[in-house]
Parts: sequence; C-alpha cells; structure tokens
Amino acid sequence: MFSIINHRQFVAFYRTKSTDKNSRNSRIDDFLGGLSLGDYIYGEGDNIDKIVKRTIEYDEVDNQLSVLRQNSVSFLTEALE
Repeated sequence: MFSIINHRQFVAFYRTKSTDKNSRNSRIDDFLGGLSLGDYIYGEGDNIDKIVKRTIEYDEVDNQLSVLRQNSVSFLTEALE
C-alpha cells in the first residue's frame, strides 16, 4: 500500500500458500486486482527482475484508487445515516 501511495516500484508476495485453508491472499488479489496491479504479485516460477522492471502507470492507478475511495466514503455515509 505504501509503495502505491508513494508511486514506487514493488513486488507483492503472498504471506501463505494459496492452498492454505487460512490463507488471506484474496485480500491482496482483490486490492491489487482492483487497481489493475495483479501482475505485480510474485508467483512461483516468476522472475522478480521482470516484475520490478515493468512500468506502473500511476496516473491510471491514482484514478482507480480515487474511485475506490469515493465508493468507500459513499458506503460509510449511507451506512451511518
């Protein structure tokens, strides 16, 4: 999250194996997928150097993040009324 806020290159790693029944990897998938950054999640057999060298279009990410923030504020406003 901090890399995204500060417009830095990053690679995301799952904390547990996807097959683990207590896995919370879907949070990473959902968040990065919602920002079209799913390609920055390291998977078994991936080349980290290739992931890091990809250019992140932060203008697009910022637009998507803004929409997610607006949706969150709207949800909270409606829930609290």
